[in-house]
Amino acid sequence: MGSQLGKWAMRIGGVYKLRPLTQVVLFNMAILAIDVDSAKHGEEPCICWFSRKKMAYNVYGDTSKSHNLDRAIRELQTAGLITPTNRACKGTTQEYRLNIETAVSALYDKMMNVYPNDAQELGRIQRRSLTQ
Repeated sequence: MGSQLGKWAMRIGGVYKLRPLTQVVLFNMAILAIDVDSAKHGEEPCICWFSRKKMAYNVYGDTSKSHNLDRAIRELQTAGLITPTNRACKGTTQEYRLNIETAVSALYDKMMNVYPNDAQELGRIQRRSLTQ
């Protein structure tokens, strides 16, 4: 699924100085989302659709700790790394657009210095964000 998004989520989390729990939540969201390069016709890339219980199970191994994710999700929204795509009501699942590629593109020069072996991938990310 989102192996490339997951890779860049962990890297951008360090640059943004996110708390460890917030980085784990962002990484899990990225893994559950569809990569831009692997999106098939009709699939929307960079959208994470998950239930809080599933995310709590992935992070804590316990579905009853879903309320512990609120602070991390709020921190990711404040940082601009995720954006809600629809209004979720009680009992429905919230969708989030992951803005990881936009964040990587905004920090292109810094990322090139730190990850020079990923120059081609960084170039593709930069071009995609300029065309959006």
